[in-house]
Amino acid sequence: MTRTRGSRAGIAIGLLAALGAAGAVGCQGLADGAARDEHLDEGAAPTVGALAAPLPGYADLHIHMFAEAMFGGGWLHGKANHPDYRVALRRCSGNLGSTDHAATRFGPLNEFLSQNGVTDGDAGWHWGKRRGWDERGWPFHQEDWEHWPSWDAIAHQQVWQGHLKEAHNQGLTLAVVSAVEFRPMCEVMENRKATFLKNGKCNEYASIKWQLEEAGRFVAANDWAAIALSPAHARQIIAAGKLAIVLSVESTEPFDNRADWRTVLDEYYALGVRTFQMGGHINSQFAGATVMNKAYNAMQWIENFFRNGRCFDINGGTRCKYDDLTTIDMVGILETNPRNGFTCRNAAGEVGPCNAGAGYTNEVGLTPLGVELANALMDRHMVIDIAHMSERAVQGLFAVAQGRDNYALYSSHSHFRERLVGDDAHMANQTQEKPLTQMHLNVIRTTGGMVGLRTGPDFAATYAPSGVANTCVGSARSYAQSLAWGVDQGVHMAFASDLNGFIQQMVPRTGDEGCRGGAARTSERYVWTPPAANVSDGLGRFPYPSAAYREWYQKQGFGHIGLLRPVFEDMRSMGLAQKYLDDLGRSTENYVAMWESVQ
Repeated sequence: MTRTRGSRAGIAIGLLAALGAAGAVGCQGLADGAARDEHLDEGAAPTVGALAAPLPGYADLHIHMFAEAMFGGGWLHGKANHPDYRVALRRCSGNLGSTDHAATRFGPLNEFLSQNGVTDGDAGWHWGKRRGWDERGWPFHQEDWEHWPSWDAIAHQQVWQGHLKEAHNQGLTLAVVSAVEFRPMCEVMENRKATFLKNGKCNEYASIKWQLEEAGRFVAANDWAAIALSPAHARQIIAAGKLAIVLSVESTEPFDNRADWRTVLDEYYALGVRTFQMGGHINSQFAGATVMNKAYNAMQWIENFFRNGRCFDINGGTRCKYDDLTTIDMVGILETNPRNGFTCRNAAGEVGPCNAGAGYTNEVGLTPLGVELANALMDRHMVIDIAHMSERAVQGLFAVAQGRDNYALYSSHSHFRERLVGDDAHMANQTQEKPLTQMHLNVIRTTGGMVGLRTGPDFAATYAPSGVANTCVGSARSYAQSLAWGVDQGVHMAFASDLNGFIQQMVPRTGDEGCRGGAARTSERYVWTPPAANVSDGLGRFPYPSAAYREWYQKQGFGHIGLLRPVFEDMRSMGLAQKYLDDLGRSTENYVAMWESVQ
């Protein structure tokens, strides 16, 4: 990849990464509550010697491991940081009798939150999606995980530590773990938990801080993983056979709306955060957000009133806060008389219906405060994530990056707009602003960033050079088309699962839900072809995925983090050209090299 950046000391560090044992200085940058690795020194320069081989394995650039805190803890069922799957992934209630997860205050609307055109998902009342580990005895014993984790889950844990360890054993060497929260969704949850609130109220900062501290508790209890505090530290962690975790934040109000936001940023930094997503789910004081779907459009419309202390009239009443909203109100705002709080303009400045494919995108770009935040992140040598930033905000950020020696910008979880087919509201499509355009690709190529490609159930246009027949929509066959196209656009690629991110995953290729219910599911076959002994496996020779995990993937699609390697091997077995496998398999090295470029 051609870079316009001049040479940096960090690049030299990347080429001379030490493979030997590090000194016992410890991770002194971490505050109390975050874990320390007594055998690795994040600040020490690598030993100068022969050039090291590239880091082995692949990366997932976007997972929400501790998202049981998300939406005030009122949404996700299951735990990530618990060693016993019988507790972490236990059978849920299905919200029978009373609701304890996966439900807002708006009753019947819950039943539509996870419908996807193939299944009803697992939100609201979900009798048919409640069986994870079933602790009851015979004849109801369900150790085969009958209902979840599954591709269509948006409300049940998909990054349990046991599955993460299995992914690591089979080639996952770096994971960007993003603390996530969205206050407006917390405001409407049925079962918020005090642990994740501040003074009894929804608060993104309080939830994010808990998630970051939980990451520290997790690595303290699991010696096979460590939080990476610098690229040199990441290299040492991986060389020691451990999973390198890079902490991030995805939030609209990450700094508690405080004037001294730099103090909060430093608090996050002390907890281990080294990459940061500047775009939120709706417009923030720092940047405009991507316009995606009617749910976020409605939240932006409501926030335009409540955030500014205003009220609005609807259904014969005045609403001044979220607690005032009724089910009928929300049905109107979302469905019968949908509201959109974003204002969209085209390149000529004309206002029109929000439709990125037609050129009408969010008018809000990078704000003056956003410029300050960007420079603050750069001053701290943190890698900046452009996901969820409006097109105008990305252009504004690019100008800042160019003024800072083409500071690296990457997109942690994205699609390619021109490769998406169809306008199904249940999937990413060309009307949405979030999928990347040639403008985004130019920003990423110029600054030496990379793209995390979302593992969604989306339609993708055929790309013949991939070598994969595009015969099963929403599956790994679709994913392979976009992956290959992205590599040929000159950007490095990585997985971006977004697991636990209120989003669904790629579908299986067989069974009732195969190929999104299409006729092709009857002719699809899984034929697993291990890499030949004399051919690179693209990863560094990690163990081939177990038969049990391959069978799980075949039955329930990409349902949890442990199934990333079966996705990789599925694409190999379909015939994905070696150069695309090699780029994906080198994603850990490419991410760390990108990180080194901003040191």
